[in-house]
This record gives sequence, C-alpha cells and structure tokens, in this order.
Amino acid sequence: MNPKITIFTSSYNHSKYLRESINSVINQTYTNFEYILIDDGSTDNSYEIMSQYCNDERIKVIKLPKQPNVGVVINKSIRLSTGDYWSWCPADDYWSPNLLETKIKYIEKYPKSVLYNNWFLVTNNGITKHADVKKMSSNEFKDIVWKESPIGFTGILIPMYVFRDLNIYFPEHLSFSEDFYWMIEATINNIPFDCVPERLHYKRKHENSLTSKNIGKIIEQVPVIRNDLKLKYNLKF
Repeated sequence: MNPKITIFTSSYNHSKYLRESINSVINQTYTNFEYILIDDGSTDNSYEIMSQYCNDERIKVIKLPKQPNVGVVINKSIRLSTGDYWSWCPADDYWSPNLLETKIKYIEKYPKSVLYNNWFLVTNNGITKHADVKKMSSNEFKDIVWKESPIGFTGILIPMYVFRDLNIYFPEHLSFSEDFYWMIEATINNIPFDCVPERLHYKRKHENSLTSKNIGKIIEQVPVIRNDLKLKYNLKF
C-alpha cells in the first residue's frame, strides 16, 4: 500500500520548538505525503521558519491572521488536503522517524480506523518518560471518551472519508479541547479507533503550551462539550 498522507502543523508563537517538529516530519522514512504548514497570526518568527522549507515540493506554507480558535485552522488544512489520510504534528511536539511507515503497515488491517499510538513525554529539563495507552476494545473506547481523553492526537492517522463522506470536522465554536469534542463525535458515528502499540511520537510538556496555560478553562469546558453533543445527537444517557 502506498496511500498519500496529508500532514498538518500550525504555529501560534511556538517558534522555539517549530523547527524540530518540522524536521521530524520531513525526515520520515515513509515519503508519500504532503505537508501543510500554517502560521496562525504569530508575532514571533514562526512564518520565517516555515518559509525556509518551501524548496521541498511536498510542503505548502500558509500565513493567516490570528484565527478565533485552533479548530478553524485544523479544518483549513483538511479542506486543502489531497491525501487519503490526515495526520497532525503540533508545533511543540515531534515524531519518531518511522511513525508513518509503522502506521501504514496497520492500514491494511484497519483501513477505516483512526490510528493512534503510544508516546514519550518530554519535559523542559530533558527527562523523557513514556505514556502507553491501555489496550481497549471499540466498545470500551466509546465508553471512556465520555469520561476522559484517553489518547494523544499527535501523529493520529484519520481516514479522509471521516471528513469528506461523514462531514465530521473539528468544532469551530470552542476555544479549547477541539480534539476531545471531535473524538467523542467520531465515536457517536461509530468510527473505530485502534491503537498502534508502539511509542512513535514525543509529547512536549512545557509552561507555554496551550494546555498548560489554560488547564482550568479546559476542565470547565469538558461538561459543556458532553452536553453539546448529547443535545446535537439527542442522546439520553
């Protein structure tokens, strides 16, 4: 199999880590991909860093004014996609070189699934720990997403039919937790999630991450997301 993968990275003032993130994508051992880089109105040199990669024909660089939320930026990358699958590498995370190659091997067995993976956690002082997701059946996954976010979205591989045929895009009305919302909505629509049980990306924990700076607001938004989706789909539980 040789599917084309669309990869997306956006940056809003994350130039400190951006180059490592981009390099981890362009140095993948699997090379049939397009890479969409979006500067979301940064005031640092994110766009200048992105522009240095324009000589790679797989890369498209886009500069936007600051958008209302990350969901808008994510959806722009999806609508520009020409790939068979879509993946995300946040500007402050980075991939193992074999992330795509490893996941492509699972596509034949799980062609309709969203594929996620285990990862390493990297802190500012360089200490690396690992985070392994508990093995779950589809029903267990559908249940647990209403209670917590059990997976990381870095390196997630999503088949394009989920967007193009089922019209399940990321929410554009939320300031945070757009991935949590999308994940619940996908399971409501019976999209299967399957784990690639290897550690394939590096999640960076730092004080300037969106999650770290807004953790209180993110926690407050969780019950709002649950209620929104219950109303949208007329769910009674």
